[in-house]
Amino acid sequence: MENMLSKMKNNKNTVMLAVFCAIALLAIIIGSVVLKAGVVAVCVLVILQAAIAAFMHQAELWAHGLVVLVELIAGIITSNIVLTVMCIIVYVAATYLLESVTAGENR
Repeated sequence: MENMLSKMKNNKNTVMLAVFCAIALLAIIIGSVVLKAGVVAVCVLVILQAAIAAFMHQAELWAHGLVVLVELIAGIITSNIVLTVMCIIVYVAATYLLESVTAGENR
């Protein structure tokens, strides 16, 4: 029974990782093809969002809100609101993935 539960938990983590990868890939494709931004620049933004999420995934909720607010203000200032919203979605997805994986390890 324990073996089966661990397999289900690992499968859940794998599915969540696949969903995050799909979100990141979709953000890269939309950013480079639709928004005509450089592929390298969009990839760097996605990696940067994942790194920020990795550093801050155990922070308080208000800190995440502050990060999102700063990103949104930067997007408004640079007139790249759509790209900024995609980066915020990647950040939220990465934070959720990391929080749920670490919460599953602590059980």
